[in-house]
Amino acid sequence: MKRFIKGWGVMKKILILVILMGISGIAKSALTLQTITFATPPAQTYGGTYTLPLNASSGLPIIYTTTTPTIVSFTGNVATFIGVGTASITASQPGNATYAAAPVITRTFTVNKAILTVTADNQTRLYGAANPALTFTYSGFQNGETSAVLTTLSVASTTAIAASPVGAYLITPSGGVATNYTFVYINGTLTVTKAPLTITADDKTRVYGVANPAFTLSYSGFVNGETSAAVSTKPTATTTAILTSSVGTYPITLSGGVATNYSLTLVNGTLTVTQAMLTATASNTSRVYGVANPVFPITYVGFQNGETSAVLTTLPMASTTATATSSVGAYPITPSGGVATNYSFVYVNGTLTITKATITVTADNQTRLYGAANPALTFTYSGFQNGETSAVL
Repeated sequence: MKRFIKGWGVMKKILILVILMGISGIAKSALTLQTITFATPPAQTYGGTYTLPLNASSGLPIIYTTTTPTIVSFTGNVATFIGVGTASITASQPGNATYAAAPVITRTFTVNKAILTVTADNQTRLYGAANPALTFTYSGFQNGETSAVLTTLSVASTTAIAASPVGAYLITPSGGVATNYTFVYINGTLTVTKAPLTITADDKTRVYGVANPAFTLSYSGFVNGETSAAVSTKPTATTTAILTSSVGTYPITLSGGVATNYSLTLVNGTLTVTQAMLTATASNTSRVYGVANPVFPITYVGFQNGETSAVLTTLPMASTTATATSSVGAYPITPSGGVATNYSFVYVNGTLTITKATITVTADNQTRLYGAANPALTFTYSGFQNGETSAVL
């Protein structure tokens, strides 16, 4: 009897378990099926995003996971691509008391490198100068990145050297390497402009009445060891001064000039016309002792442009130390005092020669008787000067 009661207890437990299992199976067979509609994404780009379906057919939220977490990450139903390569996304929905779990879906697709545009910055420099630092800018970094993520930085180069003529030269970027980027390069332009060159007319001097000298030029600013040969057309130097232009200063004016690689700044010079030398010579003169000095004539050598003493502002005067009472001899005649706009004076003395005056001695007529002694024989003088008498004899 005891064995029967014990056996019934075991059978009762088994019966209850079978009933419960049946009830569970009936419950499961009563859950609604759900599905996830999730097409394979097209190829994506590093740094981009892709919006995935939010809910399964049941309206329940889909859960997304990946076996490639270095390539794709999730924020809700938005996938962000943080790497490149083959990515996988798995979608699942575990169901609830109403819906059975949805069949799990896994999609595999490619995430490509993002395009990073490297643009060489335009630059300008003067002819003959060293190239400036060749820089460039990036466009296309993703996820807040900078050039710090590049394995190898890009470089920029140009064919232009210091001696390259004025013109435009390509600045070519190249050489960048990055895990998540492919590079597109855009060239820049290095513009070589004309160097400044100062050309100065040299100051000149000439004498009044003389032809203008040849005008010469000085240069400042050549580069690359160049000389005036680099100026294909030299500037022309002119002045308003002509042969008859008066003493003074006149501009030497530069105009024209062409140079392929230089921008010309022209600086005028000065032509200084100085006084011509005029030699004024006192003519040699003679006079007799006791006579007043004559007018002393002056002769000139050095007039220009067919001019005569008429152009002199003040005529030179000639003087001497000799007076009417000066003894016989030679005395200098000294010219001085001439004034002229266009002439400076050189004076050459002359000589005043004083010669002896003539005295006439006339014997006085006399009478005597025959046989008498001769009377005193007397005479008279004629010709004494300056009130003098025989006392000076």
